[in-house]
Amino acid sequence: MTNLRKKVCIVATVPFALKVFMRPHILMLAEEVDVTLITRGKEADLHTLLGEHVRFKNLNIVRKTALFSDLYALIALYLIFRKNRFDVVHSIMPKTGLLAMLAAYVAHVPHRIHTFTGQVWANKMGWTKWGLMTLDKIISFCATGLMADSFSQRAFLIEQNVVPERKIVVLGSGSICGVDVLRFQCNSQIKKIRRAELGISDNAVVFLFLGRLN
Repeated sequence: MTNLRKKVCIVATVPFALKVFMRPHILMLAEEVDVTLITRGKEADLHTLLGEHVRFKNLNIVRKTALFSDLYALIALYLIFRKNRFDVVHSIMPKTGLLAMLAAYVAHVPHRIHTFTGQVWANKMGWTKWGLMTLDKIISFCATGLMADSFSQRAFLIEQNVVPERKIVVLGSGSICGVDVLRFQCNSQIKKIRRAELGISDNAVVFLFLGRLN
């Protein structure tokens, strides 16, 4: 019997991005389509996602620029796309987006989607900024559709002439897969304990900033 299920490939640099950001999408897609996850690592890294309609393929895509490694990954992706004839290729993360969209474009994958989750060039200067912006423009050219994880990011990409306005959308109210409100709930008892530990009075206004040093 012929398999009538569509085939979708999702590409990321690291398994963490698939487990944390794409999990709800992958599980919902698997109800109707066959999903292939391409990233570096082992099957064990994604064991909670894998099943009858979700399979894993290891490909070492490094985050930093590495000419020979990147060229190998580009060719490998092209061969995988040509062999499997996916209906959709979806990429997240900058390096993966460049390699996956280029390979999918050359392999004539009909639907090529990339999700922008931030711009590494936003605070750069000179030729470095121009070069990194050009890579994002290549992603935009090769993709048939683009998504941003916030309205401000969409506006920024359009303003910088990186993507055409007609080609990029924002899912829902923003973010990659929303917020699980059942997971993040205020706990008044824990709130009191933490304030006591930090020496903060119950009626004090507290501002929290969360970020990373890179």
